[in-house]
Amino acid sequence: MAIAAVLTFNGGTIERYDMLLAKLGFESGQAGPRGALFSWVTMTEAGLLVTGVWNSKRDFEQFATEFGSFAAEVGVRGPPQITFHKVHSYLTAGARGRRPRPRTSRTRWRTARSRAWSSTPR
Repeated sequence: MAIAAVLTFNGGTIERYDMLLAKLGFESGQAGPRGALFSWVTMTEAGLLVTGVWNSKRDFEQFATEFGSFAAEVGVRGPPQITFHKVHSYLTAGARGRRPRPRTSRTRWRTARSRAWSSTPR
């Protein structure tokens, strides 16, 4: 089951996070670590907030070990506060400029409904 891991680094900065990504060999907008579905990062009043959606908690924990060892090297004070959430559903990157088509158009639904009603004995 997919999970979200929300990490709060009190006093953390975007600059240190970017240094950490570079040290790990990752680049914003590119593929992430094995088991990660996607993540996003922002600054809050308290510091850095990192939210990642992972295939499983185990995948997150395996990566967190590597992440933590490099975090100290770039001056990230830790450990962060971590909150886990079960993920009901998520969307991935879609095709640019295209809206998904509904599975059944309204016209087809009306036509199917009309036929069903017209074939029902009265």
